[in-house]
Amino acid sequence: PERIAAEWWRQLPGEEEAPTRDYYRIEDSEGRRYWLYRQGLYGNAPQAASPRWYMHGVFA
Repeated sequence: PERIAAEWWRQLPGEEEAPTRDYYRIEDSEGRRYWLYRQGLYGNAPQAASPRWYMHGVFA
């Protein structure tokens, strides 16, 4: 994956941290290509929401 994360050095005290995204380029068995990302991480603090998956785009 390609990880995109917030610029931690720009975060102000008391400001909520922006979620981390991991991007994936996926190809299915018929050759179609997709760009997916997962927002959030597995194994974070117990009170954190579970990561969610999204389709960011389709390659032509």
